[in-house]
Amino acid sequence: MSTSRPAYTEVCRAFRWEDSHRALGWTATAPVNLAETIVDRHTGSGRPALSWFGKNGASALVTYDELSARASRFAGLLRSLGVEPGERVAGLLPRIPETLVTMLGTWKAGAIYVPIFTGFGPDAIAFRVQDSGARLLCTHAAYRARVPDLPPGVRIITVGAAPAGDLEFAKALSTQDDGCAPVPRRRDDPAVLLYTSGSTGPPKGVKIATNFVLAIHPYMRYAVDLQSADVFWPTGDPGWGYGLVCYMVALAMGVPVICHEATPAAEFVLSRLRDLGVTNLATTPTLLRGIMALGEAAVREHRVRVRAASSCGEPLNPEVVTFFRRVWDVTVMDQYGSSEFGLPIGNFNAVDMTVKPGSMGIPLPGCRMAVVDDEGREASPGHRRPDRDVAQRRRLLLARLLERRRAHARDVARRLDDDR
Repeated sequence: MSTSRPAYTEVCRAFRWEDSHRALGWTATAPVNLAETIVDRHTGSGRPALSWFGKNGASALVTYDELSARASRFAGLLRSLGVEPGERVAGLLPRIPETLVTMLGTWKAGAIYVPIFTGFGPDAIAFRVQDSGARLLCTHAAYRARVPDLPPGVRIITVGAAPAGDLEFAKALSTQDDGCAPVPRRRDDPAVLLYTSGSTGPPKGVKIATNFVLAIHPYMRYAVDLQSADVFWPTGDPGWGYGLVCYMVALAMGVPVICHEATPAAEFVLSRLRDLGVTNLATTPTLLRGIMALGEAAVREHRVRVRAASSCGEPLNPEVVTFFRRVWDVTVMDQYGSSEFGLPIGNFNAVDMTVKPGSMGIPLPGCRMAVVDDEGREASPGHRRPDRDVAQRRRLLLARLLERRRAHARDVARRLDDDR
C-alpha cells in the first residue's frame, strides 16, 4: 500500500471527534436536524446528490436542491396529517428516490423512520407497523397488495397508482411548499427504528440515534476512504443497515451516490462498474463472491476504475481478497459492524496498513475494542470465545450519546497477536 497514506498509529494519535463535528457542520452539544446535515446545507450549488437507475430502464439525476425541496414537502405533509416529532413513520419501499425523500422528510419533521424490508409478507409488515406505533406507512404500488389491514388511524401513502383511501405520493406532495422548517433533535434522540431478525423471539426494534451520522463519519473517512471526486456506489438498500449509513453519510459529506432499483447481480454489477466509471464500491461478500464465480477471464473483460472497495455484512473469505488483488489490483477491505453499534472494526482504505485476509481488521480511530470472557475481563491474544465475546468501548455510541460506556456484541471473535 502506498506510503503516502498515514500509518494507523499516526491516525489514532491525531484523531479528534471535533474534526467530524466540523465536517458535518455540528457543534459538540447543540441539537441538529439530519435533513439539514445530509442535504440542506449542500443546496444552492446545483450539485447532483443521486444518480438513480430504475429496473425498467428509467433513470434520474436528482440534485441536492431537488432532494431538499421534496423532503421539505414530505415533512410538511406529515405535519398536515398530525405526525408529531418523535412519532414513527414506516416505509415499505424499494430503491427509488422517493425512499430517500421519505426518510429525509421524516427526519426534517423530527419523526422516526421505520424501514420495512420489501420481501416481507403481510404478517411481518403488520407486526412492525403495530409494534412500532407508526402513524403512517409509505409504500409503493408494486408492494401495496402485501399491506394488510392496519390499526385504525394509520394512514397509507402510495408511490404510483394508489387505491381508494390511500394518499398518492406525488399528488400529496404537490399540495405542500418547500418551506417546512426543520425540527431540531438531540443527538441521542432516535432517528431510525430498525427491526432485527428476531432469531431469539419476536423481531426487536433497535433504536439508531440521530448521532449515527457523526458516529459513522470516521468510518467513511478512513475505512471507505470516500473522497469528493469519487463515483460512489453503495450496493445496499438506502433504507436498511449498511446501505442506510453509506448513503446518508456520503450525502452528508457532499458526495453523490449511485442507486440501482434492481437487486444487484454479478454480471450486472460488472457492467455498471465499467459503464459508470465507479471508483469507490461499498458492497457485500455475497456479491463479491458472485463476481468471482464468473471467472477471472470474464471479470478482466470489464475494465473498471475501482480504486477502493469495502465489504460488510458477513465475513469475507481470504480467496475473495486474493482474487480481486490479482484481477483488479485492489484489496477489498473487510469491515465489521451491526445495527446496534455501527462499524467499529475494519481494514482501512485510507490508512497504510497490512491487510491479513480473513481478519476483520483493527479498531476504528475513536474506538477501543476487546475480546472478553463471561465476566467481562479482557482476553489474551489468541483467545476465542464461543458465546459472548466482542466488547466495544466507544466514545460515541449509535444507540446513545454517552462517553466511556461499554457495549457488548454477541459475536464470535479471536484476537491475534497484533491486536487484530
